[in-house]
Amino acid sequence: MNSHHEQVVEPAPEYVEAWHQHTAKEGASIVEHGDHVNITILTGFILLIVIVVIAIIIGVGMFATSQFATHLTNAEHEGMANRVKVVSEYKQEALTAQSGYGKTENGKIKLPIGRAMELIVREQGEGSK
Repeated sequence: MNSHHEQVVEPAPEYVEAWHQHTAKEGASIVEHGDHVNITILTGFILLIVIVVIAIIIGVGMFATSQFATHLTNAEHEGMANRVKVVSEYKQEALTAQSGYGKTENGKIKLPIGRAMELIVREQGEGSK
């Protein structure tokens, strides 16, 4: 029978090399950490990491896409507002140019469109008599 003070040294498994064996003074051998790997837990952990990384990539992509779309929409709106302003200014200049009396660059006389239409109607009316 063994007393409580005696240490028992278990023989090393066959796959353990000789340098892993411990003497009675060193105590019982310690099971290596990699000896009992739980593949199910390890696989689940790796799968969880992969899913989280994919979710982050998708989330960042969706965020970037929404920001790009918002920026593009704002830029289009600003561009459209600028176009409306340019067209409005052009129209105002054209109306101003058409509304007064004067001479054109090539020497012709200009008059307001309303007055020109009155003169055309009057001429057409006199010519038919």
